[in-house]
Amino acid sequence: MHHVRSLAPVSAAWPGLSGRRLPALLLAAVVGGLVAGCESHDDAADVAVEEAPYRLTEAGLLDVRADIAQALEYSRVDKSVVAAEVHGVGDIDFAPGSLTALRIPFEGIIESVEVSAGARVTREDVLARIRSSELARMRAEIRRINAELEGQYDARRRVKDLVQGDVISNRRLVETDAKIGSLEADRDGVLVALRAARTGENGEDLFELRAPRDGQVIERHVDPGEHAHDPENQPAFIIADPTALILKASFPERDAPLLAEGFRCRVDIPALGDVPLTGRVTSVVRAIDRQSRTVDVTCAFDSLAPGVRAHMLAHVTVAVIGEPQLVVPRDAVLLRRDARVVLVRRGDHQLERRPVIVGTSVDTRLVILSGVNEGEEVVSGGAVLLDGEFDRLL
Repeated sequence: MHHVRSLAPVSAAWPGLSGRRLPALLLAAVVGGLVAGCESHDDAADVAVEEAPYRLTEAGLLDVRADIAQALEYSRVDKSVVAAEVHGVGDIDFAPGSLTALRIPFEGIIESVEVSAGARVTREDVLARIRSSELARMRAEIRRINAELEGQYDARRRVKDLVQGDVISNRRLVETDAKIGSLEADRDGVLVALRAARTGENGEDLFELRAPRDGQVIERHVDPGEHAHDPENQPAFIIADPTALILKASFPERDAPLLAEGFRCRVDIPALGDVPLTGRVTSVVRAIDRQSRTVDVTCAFDSLAPGVRAHMLAHVTVAVIGEPQLVVPRDAVLLRRDARVVLVRRGDHQLERRPVIVGTSVDTRLVILSGVNEGEEVVSGGAVLLDGEFDRLL
C-alpha cells in the first residue's frame, strides 16, 4: 500500500496571518513548493508539488499565489488636500529699495574720505572729496559757453533792429538764432551731466560725494590718495537701511508647485540660536534654476529680533496648503537606481511594477505627480520583497 504525504499550504501553517507577519510568509514561499517525502516501496512513489508562489505572465505582470496575495497590504490611491511643511535654505538680505551703491562720477584723485564702514549718515552728508581735472574742464566749458551766449544774445538784439528797419535781410537773424540754439544745447548737455553727479557748475576741480539718503555705510572701497576711477566699476560706498531686511531662500524643485504668495513661514537663524522669526511669503519665482534645480522664494518678516544682520544664514519652513493631489503611503514607493516605482494591483492577485514621479512628502505619505490613477491600489506592505521577485523572474 502506498502512503503519500504533502505539506499543507503556507497560509494554513500560520492561522491568523497578518500583514505584520508577511515577510515570514514570503520567505517561506521563496523556498519553493515543498515536496512531501514518501515511504520507499518496490513500486515508484507519487510526489505532490505545491504551486509556485510567484510567476511572471506574458504581459510582464507578477502573478502571486492566492494565499500570499490575500495577506498583502494594499492602499488606495486617493486625492488629498496637501497641508504640509516644506523646508528651504537661504540668507538675510536687504529689502528692495533699501540699498544704494555710490560711484564717483569723475576721474580724479581722492583727497579725503569722511566716513568709514558702519558709520551712520544722513542725506547730504559728505562721504569723500575728490580733485578732478575732468570736472574742472566741464565747469570751464560752462563758463565759456555762457560768455559766448551773452555775445550772441547782444548780436541778436542788434540784428533784429536792423531787420525791422529793412537795413539787412532776415537771413542774418536766422543764422544768429541757430548759433544761439546750438550753444544752449551744448550748455544744457554739460549741466545735465553735472546734475546727474549731484554737483553744480560753480567751483573749480573739487567734487564732494554726498549721501543720497539716510542709512548706514555698509561697505567702503576707497582711501585717500587713490585714483577715483575704478576699472572694475566697483562702488565707492554702499549705503543701506539696516532695519529693512528680508529673507531670500531656495526650495527643492519638487516643492515648487506647492509654494505660493501669502503662506506663513518660520525662519531659524543658526547664529542667533533659538530665536525663531515669523513672516509671510511675498514672492515665488516662476522659474527653476537650471543648475541648482531649486526655486527662489522671498519672505517678509513680521518683526526683526535684535542681532539680525544682512547675509546671515537662515533655515525657513513654509506651511503650505495646496490643491488636492494624489498621495500614497511612503512605504509603497520603492527606489530603483534613479527612479521610483510602485506595485499596482491588477485583478485579484496580479501586480504591475510601474514607475512614478514623486512630489513632496506629506507626513507618512508622498505626493505622486504621475504614474498612477485615482482609485488604483498599490502594495504598501511587503513591497520590497515583491520587487525582488520581479527582478529574479525577469
